[in-house]
Amino acid sequence: AASYLKRVIYKVPSFTGAPTRTLTKIMLIVGTKPTGADLQVTIRKLAAPAVGVDRYLDASSTALTTVTLTVASGNFAVETTGLAHTLATDDELVVKYGTVGTGIPAADLSIILQIE
Repeated sequence: AASYLKRVIYKVPSFTGAPTRTLTKIMLIVGTKPTGADLQVTIRKLAAPAVGVDRYLDASSTALTTVTLTVASGNFAVETTGLAHTLATDDELVVKYGTVGTGIPAADLSIILQIE
């Protein structure tokens, strides 16, 4: 089953003159290779959420990209490139992760975002 990491992983700055940002690449790294089930991580965007918004509900955000680390690959990492998700002032990114079957604990997962 999928669940949210209970933290905002990126917030676009809101200072005057802050440039528009674009999410261009995502990399997942795990300390333990997936076994029995693929690891799926979805990056979700909240568009400048209001104070008090529950960031960890699907209805509060939009899925941008799902990255899958497959059991069959036998890898500890996967990278997705060529993305072009525009982020506006005060937008926030959160992560929903899980597997089909048995899971990898969140503490064993690192997520690297390239935002330009």
